[in-house]
Amino acid sequence: MMLFLKNLARTSILSVFGLMASFAFAQSEEAEPEKPEFTAEMKSDVLQSMELVLTNVAFVPGADFGKWPDMISQYEDQIEKAETPEAFAMLVNRALHEFGFSHILLFSPQAADRRRTNEIVGIGVRIQMEEGGIRVVRVFEGGAAITADVRVGDLIFEADGQKLDNTALLTGNEGQPVKIKLERDGEILEKELIRKRYSTVIPAELFWPEEKVAHLIVPTFDAPYSQTDIKDLMDKAKDAELLILDVRGNGGGRVANLRHLASYFLTYEEPLGTFVDRRSVEVYESESGKAFTDVLAVAQWKSGNLKPLRRNVEPFQGHVSVLIDGATGSASEMIAAALHEYRKAEVIGLPSAGAVLASQMHPIEHGFLIQIPLMDYVTIKGHRIEGTGLTPDVIAPPNRYGEKDIGVAEAIRVFREHKDGKKAA
Repeated sequence: MMLFLKNLARTSILSVFGLMASFAFAQSEEAEPEKPEFTAEMKSDVLQSMELVLTNVAFVPGADFGKWPDMISQYEDQIEKAETPEAFAMLVNRALHEFGFSHILLFSPQAADRRRTNEIVGIGVRIQMEEGGIRVVRVFEGGAAITADVRVGDLIFEADGQKLDNTALLTGNEGQPVKIKLERDGEILEKELIRKRYSTVIPAELFWPEEKVAHLIVPTFDAPYSQTDIKDLMDKAKDAELLILDVRGNGGGRVANLRHLASYFLTYEEPLGTFVDRRSVEVYESESGKAFTDVLAVAQWKSGNLKPLRRNVEPFQGHVSVLIDGATGSASEMIAAALHEYRKAEVIGLPSAGAVLASQMHPIEHGFLIQIPLMDYVTIKGHRIEGTGLTPDVIAPPNRYGEKDIGVAEAIRVFREHKDGKKAA
């Protein structure tokens, strides 16, 4: 049986968008004792919907989405053997990865549910792998761990009698128990936890590593981003001499939230950069009389359409540094680049992800969700971040629990040197 779209009858593109109005996200299958059969017909439905969205809606300058049927056909045998939506999505994403750019991804119903609710099933901790076990670096409210008095700093080294050298032993279905052993201050403790659903939302936080030095951690620009919380934190930090904006691990999110945060550092007249979409290319070719060959040329012609929110307040007046790492992507890369270009903010940490294509989520058949790119992005000074990322001005290793935060320390050091240099001058 051929599963692939090039051999299926075409469905009107309107049917795909019709799904968006009536779509209901599937509930997490982790709570179900048995999973329904994932059939060949269901796979065909999903692939057909995908092709319609990719070939009619997705856009990246210079990309040919018409190649998709041939690309996915190379995985036909493996897809036919995939028994679960998760295994199927993994194979499809392997094929999508061959496009070579970001923000193109298929979410299984379970993953789509996690994205919608910001909830997962587990014991309720954020961890850091170490030799000898996993270190607890955050305990989530509402999770099993907090109920069992698992604490930040605990080293979990055993689960259900097995040595814990990966996280697989901690995962499982809702309601399932797990017995763990952990070390705390030289003492060995045993605890039994019942896996449950919990929220993975991490709020923005403000710390003061030194007097007049504010350390603002923004974990996401997605739905959990709270404009009210950011306003409160920025009000508290407004008199700082140095504000360290920490977007390490922040994979991006909504443009509206990016514009909101940017408005605390830049004026409306200081655009962050330029989005280049299908219409931009078409108008550029029509008005310039030139065929499209270069994203930078279109961006220069279009000039600065991504702006901070308009606010009748002065931007932050102190010095700014930005912390990044390999998981800093999308909106986080945009704000880091803009602050570097406008405010001469030092960018400190590790090279960023290089994933800044603006994208959209499309619900498709059987509870799946596809993320597709719609626009490329160029900074106001002409840097195309996609595929290249940001190179830090100062390299700093990842932050490790219980150790000095080198990124924060480097930001303070550079600021002090800059301030002392100004005084000497």
